[in-house]
Amino acid sequence: MRKNFILIVVFLLLVPLSINAQSKGDFDYVFTSLSAANENPDMVYHLDLSKGKLTDLPEELNNFSNLITLDLSKNKISLLSPLLGTLTNLEELNLSKNDFSIIPFNINELKKLRKLDLSKNNIREIPEEMAQMKSLRDLNLKQNNLKKIPKEIEALQDLKTLNLQGNPLPTNIEEQLKDWLPTTNILFTSSCRCGF
Repeated sequence: MRKNFILIVVFLLLVPLSINAQSKGDFDYVFTSLSAANENPDMVYHLDLSKGKLTDLPEELNNFSNLITLDLSKNKISLLSPLLGTLTNLEELNLSKNDFSIIPFNINELKKLRKLDLSKNNIREIPEEMAQMKSLRDLNLKQNNLKKIPKEIEALQDLKTLNLQGNPLPTNIEEQLKDWLPTTNILFTSSCRCGF
């Protein structure tokens, strides 16, 4: 009987914690609007601005020095400003399904970035500076307009997954990449932009 009572008390103490786990200021809370995030920018760790019809990176991103994850997917961003390189605490960045063609050279400032999704854009080349992003584990470049990959990418020896599906890459690049990144799972297909 006493055991059951203790279990009930523990359960009742834990329930309020789980109910309040997604309130503003909690580490796991995901902000979905800039205005709400700007109320207390130091408490913003996760920001989801996907499907927001954004055409540029919001200047307000400068305010969020503790930002760890940022989702800007499914917008209409055609140019990535150098502002991107100032988000130095980012670990995950999703810029998929936009319309930009150039990755800013200062993206290498994102030293903690582990996951980068640049799929379904119009990217023509990868800047050599990306080779300095040693924390990168997952790089998604699926369905872009890449025609070459710089040899410098071989510096990313801890990269686990590189998705190059749906790019008009030359046939010999597959063997080169396997030599440059022998432990990376590299995904290739034809240049079909199916479902773009």
